[in-house]
Amino acid sequence: MKRVVVFLALLFSLFVLTGCFSMVKNNGTGPTPTPEVTEDPDAGKYKEYVNEEYSFKAMYPSDWTISYSVQA
Repeated sequence: MKRVVVFLALLFSLFVLTGCFSMVKNNGTGPTPTPEVTEDPDAGKYKEYVNEEYSFKAMYPSDWTISYSVQA
């Protein structure tokens, strides 16, 4: 039983060390930051619908039309 515990402890430490070494290979630089977005790429594709009664805002494609008629 004691040998099994020692074996599992060594195996666990091996996984921890390989994880640490794989981080060192990356030189600690981490992920590259994304460039700052200066404008909305989809600005011309969508319009904003605002319902002031319920304080609701939604974006919809600019080629859609909104009908305000009430169906009975």
